[in-house]
Amino acid sequence: MKTLAHLEHLDASNNLLSSVQPLASLLKLTTLRLDHNRLQRIDPLFNLTSLQTLSVANNELRMLGEGISSLRSLTSLNVSYNKIEELPVGMGDLNEKILGQLHVHANPLNDSKVVGILQKGGVKRQSSRATIKELLLHLRNEKTRSLQKCTRHQHGEKEQSPPA
Repeated sequence: MKTLAHLEHLDASNNLLSSVQPLASLLKLTTLRLDHNRLQRIDPLFNLTSLQTLSVANNELRMLGEGISSLRSLTSLNVSYNKIEELPVGMGDLNEKILGQLHVHANPLNDSKVVGILQKGGVKRQSSRATIKELLLHLRNEKTRSLQKCTRHQHGEKEQSPPA
């Protein structure tokens, strides 16, 4: 892959790929399309901080991983038609002013709040800027709640139930 060190755009869709590890050294990539493969993990891509477009639709992803938050230059993310049940709270660290396109449809998402936010935008396959902003805010809030819960647990405090 040394000869590809300056590669900026790569479309490796429809190649039956099961690993992205060989791509992890392509640090100059700004566009990466890996649709219609057999990917189950994309963690090695999280060091590609120049990525602006990442499309991994129609794979076998069950999770994105918290490291997705390191892709701060993303303007477009497509994870549609996978098996993702939960969006990582770290995804809330992405910038809604930069992330203009988000495609997450056709995933068995468990979080009813996330599903509700995504459905607000109608049946469009691409989320609007307002939807993206609301979704990222929700994920940030979930991250904060999770950290607070961890802190209370470490200090031996009992969890308080929210008022009814």
